[in-house]
Amino acid sequence: MCTRLTATLTVVAFTCLGSAAVHGSGTFDLRAFAGVEPQRVGLSTPEITLKPRQIKLEPIEKDSWRYTLDGESLVIGSITFRLEGTPQQYSYIPIEVRAFYTENPPRTVHIYAVHVDDGRNSASDLFAFQVKGASGIDELFRYYQRAAVMSKKRLQAIEAGRPLYAYDVQVFFKFLEIARELGTIVNLAPGEDVRRVRGFLQTRLEVPRDRRVVANAIPRGINDVQLLINQIDFMEIEQLERLWELIKKEDVPGATTSVCPRYHELSRVINSVNPILKRRLEDFAKRVVDAVNRCMTRTAEAAILSGVGISEEVREQLTGWITPIPAPQDARSSGRLAQALQNQADVLRRFGINDPL
Repeated sequence: MCTRLTATLTVVAFTCLGSAAVHGSGTFDLRAFAGVEPQRVGLSTPEITLKPRQIKLEPIEKDSWRYTLDGESLVIGSITFRLEGTPQQYSYIPIEVRAFYTENPPRTVHIYAVHVDDGRNSASDLFAFQVKGASGIDELFRYYQRAAVMSKKRLQAIEAGRPLYAYDVQVFFKFLEIARELGTIVNLAPGEDVRRVRGFLQTRLEVPRDRRVVANAIPRGINDVQLLINQIDFMEIEQLERLWELIKKEDVPGATTSVCPRYHELSRVINSVNPILKRRLEDFAKRVVDAVNRCMTRTAEAAILSGVGISEEVREQLTGWITPIPAPQDARSSGRLAQALQNQADVLRRFGINDPL
């Protein structure tokens, strides 16, 4: 038995150069369901609480809200789902999903409180679950919570001194595999529990005895585990790259005032990422800086052609788009990203503006 919460997600963002506004906002549905697994007589279904980040929440009616991007963000926000009134002996982990400013497909989030009798058969049943063959998003979220709770219990036992067994590895692997899938489908953010399991598996690959356990637990052994670890590392960056593709769709002639603030905001988001794979982030950041540089050039040239010239308003707009990307920390001296940042300074100087950074 589940209760249903329905919310309307409306993401609107405006920034101006003269009278032009940022376009491309949309209205999207977000549905949330709370449940318990397994359902037992007399159990009450927990209530869902929502914590928005960079999103303004406006109640519309019972179990219905309207959301707008809030604060500085023009491109992305997130909502964290938690449960209140979880039955005794049931547990769960919070779920955070990200929302883009445009072209969000209908979102459906299920958050279950689960009770798991974690034995060898439970681990085998979980590992047999086919992520790509799930009957629907409901099943993915249900198994996600089961895998999360089982992973947490097993990690605690291992940290208390129990050896690592093949069934542990299979539970950890399935947890990360489902997290990766939800990251693609609903932009699930990899939370603390995901990062903890990922880090544990990575370190155990460096311990000879445990490395053998890992190799024997998964059909293709170490290769599959390392590939999955890499995919977890890439989850956030790949979501930002999907956002990048959405912004590029707006980058058409005449769209300078629409896309430039979004490119700049994306650079700010990239700056907040703590990348595990330095080179992958640097290449992505370089593409975003190049796009900001093209925006600066188009905006300045359009102002000159219109007869306005590089006015104080235009100058303020251009300096507001200066890219704050120190990630990786030595970005200004590292390869192609360093060159893109240097090109940005050159663009500003070309139009009589010194880079304050």
